[in-house]
Amino acid sequence: EDRSRSMHRCRRAFRVSAFRRCYWVDVPPEPMAVGRSNESAPRLASRVTAAHFQPKLDGWRVIADVQTGRMYTRSGAELPSTAPGLEHVRDALRNQSASNRFRYVDGELMHDGGRDRIQGSINDSTGDGLSLHLFDCVLETCFSRRHEALQEWLTRAAEGVLQLVPTQQGEVGSVADALVTLQEVGLGHQKDGFEGAVLRLDDVLTDGGGYTIAGGRSLNALKWKVREDDEFEILVLNEQKPKGSGMLGSVRCSRNGAGRSKYFTALVDVKWSEERRKQAWEQRRLYSVKHVGEEERDGFEPQWKAVVEHNGINETGMPVAGRLVGFRHRDDLPPEEWTAQQLLAELTDALRVTHGI
Repeated sequence: EDRSRSMHRCRRAFRVSAFRRCYWVDVPPEPMAVGRSNESAPRLASRVTAAHFQPKLDGWRVIADVQTGRMYTRSGAELPSTAPGLEHVRDALRNQSASNRFRYVDGELMHDGGRDRIQGSINDSTGDGLSLHLFDCVLETCFSRRHEALQEWLTRAAEGVLQLVPTQQGEVGSVADALVTLQEVGLGHQKDGFEGAVLRLDDVLTDGGGYTIAGGRSLNALKWKVREDDEFEILVLNEQKPKGSGMLGSVRCSRNGAGRSKYFTALVDVKWSEERRKQAWEQRRLYSVKHVGEEERDGFEPQWKAVVEHNGINETGMPVAGRLVGFRHRDDLPPEEWTAQQLLAELTDALRVTHGI
């Protein structure tokens, strides 16, 4: 009965624009970003809809053409057609039975070893660890019908290369109730290693199925996740590609652990402006001895730590989905978080001032 009500509401609520975009042409659709639940809640709370919950993945958002196997990022850039690591994904897309309902699917390109491994695997001849997780298809109707069409199309998994993102259907009711459930579902998904959860609504406010404005945020797909932040020792700063950009791209940090497992790389948060990235790169000598001239290295004392926002620390001590959000000076840290070298220097200074030692 709930499903019938959902389909009826979908047919009644969805109105195709007079300027609807044709999603069968060679030009890929422009996807909207997932909205933020806390920002959209006031606008949607009183509305009634059918709710669907999915885990929030941490990979590369990809729109894929199931006819040609070509893949596009959210900005519209095509992933290299000659990249050897993507050939098995393209083959899997083309080998699926053709759909007479849609041409493009929406998903997340994932790597078994985490987001930072995707770029390297794309250029690798085997593409080991890469898979495409599908959560939607580009079809001008509500999510209930889009997901039904996607399930019908993905009748068999291509050796794990194409995977359907698990979707939990909620009750038909108010968006306010759905947002409460979203937090509960999100906490469960985080325990399973995901970023959080995504709530997909049956066109509470029509936005072309979520594929109208590139870079815009859909009101029919709302994300929820909890982020934490911790300070980590800085090993080296990396310039944003291409070389010579003069902007900070990522930071290599150390954590508790041994050998290679002691280090991890955190990308700069997307909220950073170009000016801030440039300033950080110009001041890199402050943050790491690796950027200091040899004649100055003996007297270098680390004064800063990298502040990394993440979704919790996993069992190996690695921050999950870590992003660099800033730098924190040691004076802004409690003494228990100082390094032994910093603590010794502070005590030496105190003894010198107090006792003239």
